Amino acid sequence: MTDAECVDFLEWALPRLHLRWPGFRRVRRQVCRRIDRRRAALGLADIAAYRVLLEASPDEWAELDQLCRVTISRFARDRAVWADLVIDVLPRLARAASVAGRTSVRAWSAGCGAGEEPFTLAIAWELAVAPHWPGIALDVMATDIDDVQLGRAAIGRFPEGTLHELPDDWRRAAFDHVQGDERLRERYRDRVRFARHDVRAVPPDGPFDLVLCRNLAFTYFDEPLQRRVAGAIRAVLRTGGVLVVGVHERVPEGAGGFVQSSRCLYTATGRESSARPVQSVGQPPTKERVMVIADLMSRNVATCKEDDRLEVAARMMWDLDIGCVAVVDDRQHVTGIITDRDICMATYTQGKSPQQIFVREAMAREVFSCLPDDNFAEAEEIMRKRRVRRLPVVDLDGHLVGLISLNDLARESVRQQTRVQKDLTPRDVSATLAAICQPRQPAILPPSA
Repeated sequence: MTDAECVDFLEWALPRLHLRWPGFRRVRRQVCRRIDRRRAALGLADIAAYRVLLEASPDEWAELDQLCRVTISRFARDRAVWADLVIDVLPRLARAASVAGRTSVRAWSAGCGAGEEPFTLAIAWELAVAPHWPGIALDVMATDIDDVQLGRAAIGRFPEGTLHELPDDWRRAAFDHVQGDERLRERYRDRVRFARHDVRAVPPDGPFDLVLCRNLAFTYFDEPLQRRVAGAIRAVLRTGGVLVVGVHERVPEGAGGFVQSSRCLYTATGRESSARPVQSVGQPPTKERVMVIADLMSRNVATCKEDDRLEVAARMMWDLDIGCVAVVDDRQHVTGIITDRDICMATYTQGKSPQQIFVREAMAREVFSCLPDDNFAEAEEIMRKRRVRRLPVVDLDGHLVGLISLNDLARESVRQQTRVQKDLTPRDVSATLAAICQPRQPAILPPSA
């Protein structure tokens, strides 16, 4: 098959597979060699005969679809992207997980090939991020449709040429040279779970904090299919999470739920449904849009400092008719929560007045929070799991922007009773309250007389 015949065939066939010719321009020879081998195996004289077969045999299109898969990958491909991930994105996601009370950052590598990308992510986390976030683990799901590629990933041995972009210290730490190949050490292989999956199908169960879909959907698929894949990714990507695409790719217009934060990085914004229009977070809610925490949270949050006396926090609670005050540092990062109960217990157990006790002596230091774009179910899950009635709302940098309470959710559940599509029900709130009220340990009764 000549190059001209190859181009002519691909320009005819690719749109019928919802693929786009410009994405295949540079890799056409790899694809056309496979197609020519298929043509010869079928005993057909030329590519024109193969085209006739496709017209007559719908089943052959599935075979052609497999032949159009591109399997070019390497470790740390596009170093600038990995620098952004290591310096900014991964630490930011680790912090968001920590302030929300989660113990892991979940990542999905879609179209992972032989594992070069997810293994690079595991290496980067272990060597550059984990030392700074020892309480947060990395959980990586890696998927590909090609069984041969998945088999290579399971073995974990790679040609030396695929490691050229990997930093030398990472390479020395993560690989052993074995019989001319580079073998990834087990501690890094164990961080990644592989599964067979077509990115055009229903995505794996989320939510994920990070999705890498590079040099695949947004290169080779046509725009309607790109938008469908983007919507599927958004459905399993946590609000505030990050989608990474290739350096020559972009998320197409019309794929809502993302805002571009740099050349290859998109941040997931307020949740959307394919049946509902996107609306900016914080605008007055409409019945067409799923409500999020920013719609309901209190924005004027009472705060104090650790060096304040309990008298200051108590006065705020009395004047504002509230039950808690957020404790913040000079950067407006939440360092603790002080409640009316904390004040009462501190004065009783220490035998001192509120004027004599510092906030830092009575506040709760283990703080669980949520993000403005989280939905109500996510906030309730944190409340149930951590048995708390109030959550500070923080942005991705950890700055306090609001407060959401179980009382807020209860009132909203009543307001929503007339809605057809409910984001919250009294049953949800009662289940959360029941979980919060479970005793943390058996009650100790006084001895009977």
